[in-house]
Amino acid sequence: MASLHARGFVARPGALSGTISIVALASIPIGALFFISEINFPGWQALWPVAASAAIIWFGAGTWANRCILSWRPIVYIGLISYPLYLWHWVVLAFLRIEEPQPPGIVLVLALGASVVLAAATYHLVERPVKHLPIAKASVVVVTIMAVILSRCS
Repeated sequence: MASLHARGFVARPGALSGTISIVALASIPIGALFFISEINFPGWQALWPVAASAAIIWFGAGTWANRCILSWRPIVYIGLISYPLYLWHWVVLAFLRIEEPQPPGIVLVLALGASVVLAAATYHLVERPVKHLPIAKASVVVVTIMAVILSRCS
């Protein structure tokens, strides 16, 4: 569905589209509550969030959910830092679990908070500045950062 949307085949706006978009948006966090660590993820259980995300894209172009919830500045900001957040949270949580295999809930919350701070810093100090450089300069910056990181690892 999402690929059809990207090609210009958009669902018609209306009450049904709005309802489906809201239900799909609500079903993502609800679906997350039902995932347990014992399931083989990804598997058929991944169908729920994938289908809900596709429905939001397909039905959501002019719906209330997109105009009022997904375009809200804090939500948009989370979207902007989502990739560095994806990268940082794995590192932070992996190191945390090396130190303490079953950390208390407050420690997990603090670790996720640190991940958000690191992601925001990465977005503002690396991603945004590099994005606005000409490709040749951006390549030099990225290669230099990678070289510094790799030199610290060896």
